[in-house]
Amino acid sequence: MSCSNTETYYLERGCGVVQIEVSCGTTDPYGDRCLCEKCRNDPIARAEHERILRVAQVENRWLRSAGWGEM
Repeated sequence: MSCSNTETYYLERGCGVVQIEVSCGTTDPYGDRCLCEKCRNDPIARAEHERILRVAQVENRWLRSAGWGEM
């Protein structure tokens, strides 16, 4: 679940700063899921985000127990 909004991230690169636009619902530069302000404040979108995180944690736990590691 995501919308068409984007979030701006500012990352240090060398002696400067790089601006990166990330679409809502995709992975941000830090490896987390990017949520725009509208989705962060929407209880339904936030609940969907939390559900996706729980499912990923359960799947990763099962994969580790099977010796596959995280995917």
